[in-house]
Amino acid sequence: MNTPQTELTPARESNEKLPPLFSRGKLFIAVAIVLAATSLLFQFVWVLPVADLQLPIVVVLLGLATFLGGQFVRHRLHRSWRAWTILTILVVAGVIAWEWHFGPSRRESNVARWIEDEGGRIQYRGIRLNEGDLYFEHEGWHLPNWVATLVGESYFGELRFIYLGQAKFGDADVGRLADIQHLQSLNLSNSDLTADGVANLPLIPGMEQLSLDWRQVSPESIARIRQFPELTFLSVTSPYNYQLANPSNAETRITDLAGLDQVEYLTIGTNDPITEDDAATIASLNSLVSLYILAPGQVLGPGEIKSSSAAQPGALKRLANSTTIEELIFRLNSQDLSVEELEAFAAMPSIKQISITNWNQPFSLTPQQVLAISQKFPKVQIDVSPLSASGPSGQ
Repeated sequence: MNTPQTELTPARESNEKLPPLFSRGKLFIAVAIVLAATSLLFQFVWVLPVADLQLPIVVVLLGLATFLGGQFVRHRLHRSWRAWTILTILVVAGVIAWEWHFGPSRRESNVARWIEDEGGRIQYRGIRLNEGDLYFEHEGWHLPNWVATLVGESYFGELRFIYLGQAKFGDADVGRLADIQHLQSLNLSNSDLTADGVANLPLIPGMEQLSLDWRQVSPESIARIRQFPELTFLSVTSPYNYQLANPSNAETRITDLAGLDQVEYLTIGTNDPITEDDAATIASLNSLVSLYILAPGQVLGPGEIKSSSAAQPGALKRLANSTTIEELIFRLNSQDLSVEELEAFAAMPSIKQISITNWNQPFSLTPQQVLAISQKFPKVQIDVSPLSASGPSGQ
């Protein structure tokens, strides 16, 4: 019995519509191109200085790519435009999800690697890098370099510390720090960054410690630092010229530190005498618990030090007005300390420890005078050295 010709026609037509293997290969190539282009798109758009427009730009460009790709598949490969659109959306959604999850850690890691390339130093919590490979300090295993580069070292360990001293890092580079997701300590002292750069410092989440030098202190930069609510430790010292091995003669501007009420631990290094206004500014910091004053003097050459007074006569006594300071640490050079000043420090309402050292000469205080003050304030630990064998009156 013969089969009607009309029954074979649909099957034959269906077979004729199946695309050849070459067309399917083109489809796979097109999908690979979409994946690569989408990844490159994210890399390009995310470095544009338009943070608020990054996502809309990506959406518009992906929509345009989907439309053009659909037209190409429909007219050249004779595939369904709808199927292409669904496939493209799935691919793009996967790339977006990948970028959304791993992108921040990879961008932060790129900044960290750039800082190292420019002469800075970084430190992660729980991981370390050795010749590009990523080692887990406690687990005892590691990942190859290509994995760390693909997802970012910061995905596996929290970035804790960045040191930019002697690095090629200036005001034009401060925007790079915006990709830092979380940081505990940032040291900007002795870098090329100025007060204007600090005034534009991105608000890095979690930053507790900040180190500056006096070139980087101004009313504008301190106003920016006040916006870091978690900042509890601040160090401001004289900049150091590593080529000449000399501290720089940058102007000490302690009065600009007024209003830093979130700071609990303050380190001040200066070659200029501290004035009464400076001491009053320090005493006015409402949360200050520990104060460390370092006055080393100026290094002129090998074994040659120019003495410098840490404070004008009577100025340090103004620190006794603080009601919150628990620890006073002074490292002085050619600065004397009177009985009245030491007793005023010991009488501070919150004080627990006083440690004062003079590098260049003994204090005029005698051991008997220090012992008498210690007995008067037994709850305060007092350490003053070196002491004079006898006071100015021959005690």
